Amino acid sequence: MQKVILKFLVSIFFCLAFFTVSIADSFDNELVTADSLYSTKLYTESIKIYESIFEAGKATPAMLLKMARIEEGLMNYGQTIFYLEKYFELTEDKKVLRHIEQIAEKEKLSGYSYNFGFYFSHYYQKWQPLLLAVLLAILIILLSFMIKNRDKQFLKRQYFSFAVILIVLIGVANNIVFPHYAIVVDHPTFLLQGPSAASNVVQRIDKNHKIVVKDQVDVWTETEWQDNKAYIKTDHLKKL
Repeated sequence: MQKVILKFLVSIFFCLAFFTVSIADSFDNELVTADSLYSTKLYTESIKIYESIFEAGKATPAMLLKMARIEEGLMNYGQTIFYLEKYFELTEDKKVLRHIEQIAEKEKLSGYSYNFGFYFSHYYQKWQPLLLAVLLAILIILLSFMIKNRDKQFLKRQYFSFAVILIVLIGVANNIVFPHYAIVVDHPTFLLQGPSAASNVVQRIDKNHKIVVKDQVDVWTETEWQDNKAYIKTDHLKKL
């Protein structure tokens, strides 16, 4: 019986491995095809394949740059910026952020300021799992010392104090919430005072601006525009 179960598990393992390799080969073939189309300047055909690869979560930095170049050539600046920001997430190449700022300045787009807050958010979210793992490891070591020295009241109190501080730090580190952003993709778009089509208009804006995403109310997204709360239809946005 054990041999049958073992053979069954081995068969499942090899099937999964074969399936995974087949999918990887499929995406590799699609990428080669798209790159070939791109090199022959068949940009419309190539970007359709690139988009399907991107949606499957298999984007490469080189592919994202090509997608951004195609969209910029078509003057789809919102899409251009979207792919460049995704490229930055993979490579942390600051040159693309400067290029985004140049596009934003040229097209008079708001929301594209890559300041300390942006970098802190990016790097903190990148290293947060490691930070939490280190803090948890230190906490476990402290607790083990507490148990080992449970008969020594002075040391026990010290370890307990440090443990409480670490627990607070872990709680804070795990619950820091950074703002989310989206790019307006429809033109024109109306910002409203409330989550209703009958609400008063705050402002009419063009596409490609970058706005903060604060909350979701049915089909509406709460945002902030020029220090005022406003609402915009969610399907008018492409979330970063």
